[in-house]
Amino acid sequence: DSGGDGTPDCQDTCPNVAGTVANNGCPDTCTLTITGQPVFVDQCLAFGDVTSLTVAVNANNGATVSYLWQKSVNGGAWAPIIMNNTNMLTNIGFDSPTFMGYIDYNVTAISDNGTPNDMMDDCTVTSMVATIYSLPEVTIQLPSD
Repeated sequence: DSGGDGTPDCQDTCPNVAGTVANNGCPDTCTLTITGQPVFVDQCLAFGDVTSLTVAVNANNGATVSYLWQKSVNGGAWAPIIMNNTNMLTNIGFDSPTFMGYIDYNVTAISDNGTPNDMMDDCTVTSMVATIYSLPEVTIQLPSD
């Protein structure tokens, strides 16, 4: 049993990796499902306002799930949001009072399928896009008498 999974090598269809006896010594198929999409879609924010996004996932095999959040400004290329490996993205807002347009967000969940040192059996699923739109800043000037 070179895979260390309890399946004799003569019956193991994946003898060099740990799997399950029920799957002939191979790792179970990776399954990952988003059960809760990001909580807002098409929300408007004024400069200085902030909001949060959350995603919920189900993974099999006691797998560890990591998250890659991305954003796209006004339909541009998707860019990763660095250092946010959680299911929640907080303090989302606009950096400038003059920003006009929208920002799309999504998240890709990555399951290690219960085998943290084997990236070959990982699987991913990507959420729906959540969009926030900037609200224009309105200045009212009253006529002087």
